[in-house]
Amino acid sequence: MLGLVGNVVVDGERRDLIIYNRGFVVLPGSSRIQRRAWESRLSTIAESYRLDEIASAARYIPFDDVVRCVRTRRSTLGQVFTLIGGLRTISGGTAFAFELTLRGGATIRNRWGMETEFSGNPHIVLERCIDALATRQ
Repeated sequence: MLGLVGNVVVDGERRDLIIYNRGFVVLPGSSRIQRRAWESRLSTIAESYRLDEIASAARYIPFDDVVRCVRTRRSTLGQVFTLIGGLRTISGGTAFAFELTLRGGATIRNRWGMETEFSGNPHIVLERCIDALATRQ
């Protein structure tokens, strides 16, 4: 496991991400009331189960299945917060938006949400993953 990202928007829905060296696991996000518990919930899942066990119960996006990765336009609010440096305080990272195209043609849209939080420094890991996937084309 490389990192945890809570409260992101995946295809328009609140989700949480576990970043592995072989792909992303997308899990249902916590409710707004319980959103502060995302980190302990994801840590417990990542530490208690193997990737193949988690992947069978959640949406797993192996990097090998990604045929295209394109950075997309960030929201205006995300751009404003990036410019004023507010994301370091709010989420520990920067606003991101990217679209993955998988074998078979399915697309997955991912973006920063106003309540997105990172555990440690996975915003750096996420940026590296996006960059690496984008250069595969």
